[in-house]
Amino acid sequence: MTAEYPRGSTYLTPTPDPSDGAAVPFAQVLHSLVEEAHSQLRARWGTLSDAISSDAHVMLERSLLRTLSSICGQVLILKFSLFRFHHDPVGTSWDELPPNHEQYDRFIDEILKGGLGRVFAEYPALENLVKVCMNQWVCATAEFLERLRADRTEIASLLCGDDPGAVLSIQTDLSDRHDGGRTAIGLQFESGSRLVYKPKDLGSEVAYFSILNWFNHNGAPLDFRTVRVLRRDGYGWVEFVERRPCPGAEEAQRYYKRAGHLLCVIYLLAGVDCHFDNLIACGEYPVLVDTEMLFQPNLANNGSADGGTVLRTGLLPRPTAEACDFSGLGCVSDQSTRFRIPEWRETNRDAMSLCFRAAMIHPRNNVPVLGGVPLSPLDYVGRVIEGFREMYRYVLINRKRLLDPEGPLACIAAQKVRILARGTPEYYLVLSQALHPKCLRTAGCPEIKFQSNSRFPFLEPLETEALQQMNVPRFLVEASAKTFVNPNGAEGCASFSQSGFERVISEISNLSEAHLEKQVKLIQFAWAFSGLSRISSC
Repeated sequence: MTAEYPRGSTYLTPTPDPSDGAAVPFAQVLHSLVEEAHSQLRARWGTLSDAISSDAHVMLERSLLRTLSSICGQVLILKFSLFRFHHDPVGTSWDELPPNHEQYDRFIDEILKGGLGRVFAEYPALENLVKVCMNQWVCATAEFLERLRADRTEIASLLCGDDPGAVLSIQTDLSDRHDGGRTAIGLQFESGSRLVYKPKDLGSEVAYFSILNWFNHNGAPLDFRTVRVLRRDGYGWVEFVERRPCPGAEEAQRYYKRAGHLLCVIYLLAGVDCHFDNLIACGEYPVLVDTEMLFQPNLANNGSADGGTVLRTGLLPRPTAEACDFSGLGCVSDQSTRFRIPEWRETNRDAMSLCFRAAMIHPRNNVPVLGGVPLSPLDYVGRVIEGFREMYRYVLINRKRLLDPEGPLACIAAQKVRILARGTPEYYLVLSQALHPKCLRTAGCPEIKFQSNSRFPFLEPLETEALQQMNVPRFLVEASAKTFVNPNGAEGCASFSQSGFERVISEISNLSEAHLEKQVKLIQFAWAFSGLSRISSC
């Protein structure tokens, strides 16, 4: 089975052209910008690493090419459409054009002769975005390579072996863009070992897996799959977790029993947003691979009906009117969403066009497989409930040791956790609208227009600033904090009725058989009203 890295959000990423999935729209025009960024990287940092192959360098540069294409695509396809009309005033339908690229080549020649300066003169906000993204790529790439070179010895120890050799391949954009265009990156070494680079503090990962290790060494009903983490200052390296099939029927039963254990642990650790991209089906182990939404504080004005229940975890289907299910356990088949993403057709040919269609989600890594057939969770609801009950009662029995001030939960208090001002899909919708040509004719940054209110209105200027830099806003708070202060020092703050750490302690302190049965009924309710259909292929 080919190993796949979990991908970042695809709300803005164009779908591959069926005629040529590897083609990058207007790559011939944008290559000069990539070469310029490459020169800046070399001039600024010199030769950074001999431990990365030339192919891997090309993969890094191709990520910039794709980013620039996403930013410039709407403007360039408009210019190309006007060019075609000027050279074919009769108006031959584009879908009637033969599959060649004569007109496209002439258009590219015209753009290259005048340089992109003429395009940028007409769309100054586009020029600003391009410069920002190029500079972010130079800085983030140099930072990544510096860290890779500096941490070679520790990385070898993390991989439990000798030096893994050079990095042969790289997979970029495994997460949303945050904090200056930084994204998670997957690496494969000469030895075959795989690793994930995360440009953020990994304190929550270290805390979470240390708690799981405590369970494993203190009589948990079944062992948890833990992940090795190398935490550095503001970033780190994480063991790659590969999706693997269940070896047999017994392992499949244990997978879903463990899913119940995991559901209980994430619930008690005040976790939310555990959607399908954050879960890996690794043999008989469900593995949570993104922990930044654990240890969540309780908002003073939280009116959510499921805020205090197991439904908030995001692992279970949401029994709502929404047709699309993003949950970690329930999202097991391809689904069409309400979000629209760009789709290119006849890329870099005369008949090239851009349209917007409903984004599809294609769950893969979170779906357990037995004998080549993906499993339906509807066949294992009983096992999930059994596992939830079992882990709940285990925690109840061990509550005193868990709540000890020097116990395994003490590490939570100092960790930083992410809080959401609004959903990530809305950020991508705003970004997509900001890249429309009519929004790029003004000087400076494109205008950002939100369609809903933020959970924290005082953060809206910071949200706007991040989006104008093509980044998804990311806000952090300590798990022990009861107040969230405006990060830039301006007026505004939010109060929590409980800090994330207090919430975890409270959840475990209030465990009871009556509370357990209430959560079990909600689990049954979630599956009964999920509308999940059985899947036959993956």
